[in-house]
Amino acid sequence: METFIKKYSFVAGKILIVGAFLYFGIHSIIDPNTYTSLVPDFITTVVSSTLIVVIHGIIEVICALFILFKLGGKWPYYVLILAFIGVLISVSGQTEVRDLAILGGLLALLSGNSNTKTP
Repeated sequence: METFIKKYSFVAGKILIVGAFLYFGIHSIIDPNTYTSLVPDFITTVVSSTLIVVIHGIIEVICALFILFKLGGKWPYYVLILAFIGVLISVSGQTEVRDLAILGGLLALLSGNSNTKTP
């Protein structure tokens, strides 16, 4: 059982993190109005909050697909980590716990054992 967990936990974590980014990224692109209220006011003076949400969603989808298909090395992780640090700084409320968990998952995947072969 322990070897089963060791063998598949990294893959399961990767699939779950990628799934979260795909879901929220696609949802941000399809229905950005859901998230526009979370964009800080100082940003909306320069750019439309809807545009910011759509761009953020596109970045999440692209990085998630790069992680899923093992493209781009570690840069998609860095981009998503920086994006989530920005989200954690600018947004306060109910989403902080979820965002901290996702950030922790990203950090765990980034620091995961690269010598382990994934199926």
